[in-house]
Amino acid sequence: MEVEELFLFFSALLLCSSYYWLIYPLILFISSLVMRIMRNSEDNMKKCSCKDSYSSDYKVAIVIPTFGKRAAIINKLKLIDKILEYRELNKYIQKIYIVFSEPDDHILKKVYHVKDTMKNYKKIEIITERKRRGKAAAINLALRRITKDLGNRTIVIVNDDDAFFDAKTLQNIILTMIRDEQVAVASVFPKYQSKFLNILYGYKRLIHKLESMLCNPATIAGEMLAFKLDIIGSFYEETLSEDFQLGMICSSKNKRIALLEGNVVEPYPSTFHGLVSRTERTVLGTIMEVKRLLKKIENVKCKFIYVSYLYSLLSLPISTISLILLIFISTYILLSQAASHIMFLSSLMLIVVLVIAIVKRIRNFVYRFLLFILSINYGILKALIRVLMSNKMEVVAIWKETKV
Repeated sequence: MEVEELFLFFSALLLCSSYYWLIYPLILFISSLVMRIMRNSEDNMKKCSCKDSYSSDYKVAIVIPTFGKRAAIINKLKLIDKILEYRELNKYIQKIYIVFSEPDDHILKKVYHVKDTMKNYKKIEIITERKRRGKAAAINLALRRITKDLGNRTIVIVNDDDAFFDAKTLQNIILTMIRDEQVAVASVFPKYQSKFLNILYGYKRLIHKLESMLCNPATIAGEMLAFKLDIIGSFYEETLSEDFQLGMICSSKNKRIALLEGNVVEPYPSTFHGLVSRTERTVLGTIMEVKRLLKKIENVKCKFIYVSYLYSLLSLPISTISLILLIFISTYILLSQAASHIMFLSSLMLIVVLVIAIVKRIRNFVYRFLLFILSINYGILKALIRVLMSNKMEVVAIWKETKV
């Protein structure tokens, strides 16, 4: 195969593997535009039944899962204390459940001490379990208590112990869930300290908004989400992706997911091991939930969205490899077309100087970008190997050996 043919082949491969990021948004945009033209005003009225009086009997509970020596829960309690000072929020929020798995005795004593100093300490319930069984199991533990204390007509807001939000964001979630009959799940995507991640996830949120015009977004943020307990029910505890499972359950019941704007700040893994672990969990969890729940979703558009998202995860290593090979092939073609050895050396030196200058100027960004790309691809490949070598029941047991 000639060099030019190789270039065309890997270009086509890159285009196909980048379908989710390039072609897919265009398909969504055109489809949603056609649907909007065809849909009359009466259909629009039926899609969203928003009324101030709807579901006023819903109660609100917050669930915060934590474990081990994670001291972030102490600052989280202090934040909750400040938020409960707002009358509007205090009126809606009946209970806050902190589920502490494998608690460190020292941290647990501090948590109880902070709770006792809170003005609204009676609203705080601390649930402990000696064995850590995963986030879904911890949430289910709280859901059983919520059903007993408040009943199943409850809006449950799940928030990670290291994700911080403001009162306005929380109020927006609660009012959206209360006022719209069709909304069963709401989510707020967090902001990260990295500009690169905020740009990447900003583009992903744009894709999710386009998806919402057809059905529901493929993914929601697990750091800050809410759901109606009477519609969603409990979680499948063996899951590795609670947020993805929640979205698929919502779609299977023909309910809507609301993607909301808000101020939620959450740390993102900065180490190679942390990024690989997060990616591996995402891929394994997505594969498990698609195999388990996709058949329960009747809406073809929803199925198309979930399958496209799974394809985006599995095709990322192909995109990365194709891009690297294209860079090498392009460089080879450029240099091989040099008229003489002098031009060849000049071109080579120019490329080296440019690369050094760029890397030196933005070396921190380049380092983080390469770390991110390498770890994400390694995590995906690692997950795929595990899936191929294991059946779906063994995936959970394998993950428990590698979880942080």
